[in-house]
Amino acid sequence: MADFWDIDTDERNFETGSSEFGGSQEVDVVVIGGGGAGLAAAVRAAEAGAKQVVLLEKNKKLGGCTKIAMGVFAVESSAQKRQGIHHTIDECFTRHMYISNWSCDSRLVRRWMRESGKVMDWLEGYGVEFDEVGTCSGPIQTYHMSHHRTGLEIVNRLTDACVTYGVKVLTGTRAKKLLTDRNGEITGVMAQKGEAEINIRTKSVILATGSLAANQELVKRFFPGRGYENAKIMAAMPFSTGDGFLMAEEAGAMAGRVSPNYIGPHNHPRNVLIGCLLRRPHMMIVNKNGERYINEDLYGQGEFGWMSGKALEEQPFHICYPMMDEACFRDMIANKECANEVEGNQSRHSAETGLLMEEVDPCAWLDSVEKYMPREVEDGMMKICGSLEEAAQWIGCDVDTLSETVERYNGFCDDGRDDDFLKNPKYMYPLKTPPFYVFKGLHGIDNFIGGIKVNDRLEVLNSEFKPIPGLYAAGIATSGWLGQGYGHAGTEMGLTTFSGYSAGYAAGEYAVKAGQN
Repeated sequence: MADFWDIDTDERNFETGSSEFGGSQEVDVVVIGGGGAGLAAAVRAAEAGAKQVVLLEKNKKLGGCTKIAMGVFAVESSAQKRQGIHHTIDECFTRHMYISNWSCDSRLVRRWMRESGKVMDWLEGYGVEFDEVGTCSGPIQTYHMSHHRTGLEIVNRLTDACVTYGVKVLTGTRAKKLLTDRNGEITGVMAQKGEAEINIRTKSVILATGSLAANQELVKRFFPGRGYENAKIMAAMPFSTGDGFLMAEEAGAMAGRVSPNYIGPHNHPRNVLIGCLLRRPHMMIVNKNGERYINEDLYGQGEFGWMSGKALEEQPFHICYPMMDEACFRDMIANKECANEVEGNQSRHSAETGLLMEEVDPCAWLDSVEKYMPREVEDGMMKICGSLEEAAQWIGCDVDTLSETVERYNGFCDDGRDDDFLKNPKYMYPLKTPPFYVFKGLHGIDNFIGGIKVNDRLEVLNSEFKPIPGLYAAGIATSGWLGQGYGHAGTEMGLTTFSGYSAGYAAGEYAVKAGQN
């Protein structure tokens, strides 16, 4: 998956010279960030009537994290209806708010749910093909996928639309500061392209700069003492530095909630199939002390699977050790049961192309997973042990504690009831037959979502909960979507596409009205 960050989007010439944007030139809308949210916002601003739209992207290529996205959440789309899927907006809203414990912006979430299907239809109008809608976790079929790389297809088709509308795209151009007047209203953007400083006067700005996950100071600020600086943030790419949040805050914006999207335990980032293996419910999982702490089938329990990462957060050093014996491993391979939708979807994506493959057995990966184990052993992420004593030594725990844990767990397996954490008896395999396969499960977070506080119109709010005139935000840089966890499968891409769609149109309308005054 690491190579996906260098995926080329369709060839474009976006080397517009900085001389075009002198201090006296004014445009209607500036979009900062060229990922999925920024591209959607630029297109929608043009659709709203903005004549001059500029998109600034600090990387040399467009797309950001969107390029590797597998699926998009939406409900009541045409793609769903074509497949006879009848989940409703009300159903998805109720479930999302329940999962979030209502600790998010209910008005924002309600609007997102109501318009999400329209956004998928809009994307299809630009050539994105959502030819499969299924589940990635839980019973709700709202996960929209393309047999092309879903995220990359969205990036390429929206880039086409930007070209059609004449959006000026400056890659390799980093926005540095929002310019305001004495009343705090947005008047422009100061950016840098190479050695040249660019000052663009504008009527409105959309911040679509992505996550703050690679900015350790911001992570520590939002999560003091949580140890996230030692966790692997899967989407913490070098460009995920929270630029939008910092610019918004300097312009008077208030800070909103930042929500971790938990995916642990994880073996990141070595091999996705080994990662699937160590999250299988057949494992017995212990912490650094050699003690069980979780119902091991939690990860596969639909939309609540992210809570396995939340549970890991409470364990010593945020590390766990999934274990199985030889008999369990061979039984898994022989039975070929798909333990959860996540592993099924991951195994259907070609490792070479990333494309969604048809007619692929979602359990076929079990036949080949063993060949990846030597590398895991070499990298110190796995140990094949001849005894529990050897396993305890590798884990670094007391051998008596681990032996007592295994003995108690084996007793539960024999009785058919997990008296500690109520694990499904179907997945209770005792550890009796060496060798024992022991994996190191790390505290995994896919991304941090939030930081910039917005209202349901995607206007950025100041400390008095009032909109900053002319300033909008979109994508996972914005807050209000989640509590401390995740939502429906495809939530990140769902909010990315919807917020870009919504913020872009609102900013375009604002600019048009400002030009008429």
